[in-house]
Amino acid sequence: RIRAAIRRVHIRTSRPEQQPLSFGEVTVNPRTLQLSRADTLIDITPRELALLNEFVSHDGEVLSREELLERIWGVRYEGTTRTLDQHIAKLRQKVEVDPAHPRHIRTVHGVGYRFSADPFAP
Repeated sequence: RIRAAIRRVHIRTSRPEQQPLSFGEVTVNPRTLQLSRADTLIDITPRELALLNEFVSHDGEVLSREELLERIWGVRYEGTTRTLDQHIAKLRQKVEVDPAHPRHIRTVHGVGYRFSADPFAP
């Protein structure tokens, strides 16, 4: 429990200066923890911002669940991959035009996720 509390504080306080992220119809402002899509402002969490940063910096690559858990939650994360799946589902609700048919954050069954900045890429 102590490790989890320290990790949460670290995530909230360790946001270095970042430039806004843009892909498709989405623009993310890391300073305000908001994203805009179709002229709508949507609040995001620090963890969702960390996931988006990871995805954008690895555009087109498949990131395994284990990689994402290690990079975002920390090497000693003892949760389940369902935690990651739930965060991805919430992030899709905010980023995707149609979350049921995602264009940016796609599942690679049995492996993890692939991000595509271009929503029309195969």
